[in-house]
Amino acid sequence: MPSYSVLIIERDHGSASSLSDLVSAWGYSALVTKDSQTIIKLLDEQKPAVILDDGSAPSDEFALVREIRAHDAETPIVLLADGGSIEDAVKAIQQEGVYNYLEKPIDPNKLKLVLDGAARRQNI
Repeated sequence: MPSYSVLIIERDHGSASSLSDLVSAWGYSALVTKDSQTIIKLLDEQKPAVILDDGSAPSDEFALVREIRAHDAETPIVLLADGGSIEDAVKAIQQEGVYNYLEKPIDPNKLKLVLDGAARRQNI
């Protein structure tokens, strides 16, 4: 598999480090940010294959997704959600354009399958 980059948006330093280590072990290049201003710059400069968003905007879970989509409609976004419901997952995918929606704690096997599928999608 060619090396793809994954943009990890995670506000918790420990979680960001763990996610970065995990995706790096799978052969991905990890880009990590918690700053919404940096996200657009990284999208332009690094062109990640996949975005992992921790969904940590408590007031509006999809605000960051909308901001990313306004700038980049194509890059798959995987939303990592604390809690949530089937309705949240359906809304994320059908209305907000999220590629996949995973609840925390993240199952590494599921995450790898989702990342591999999203990265292959970008390579088509």
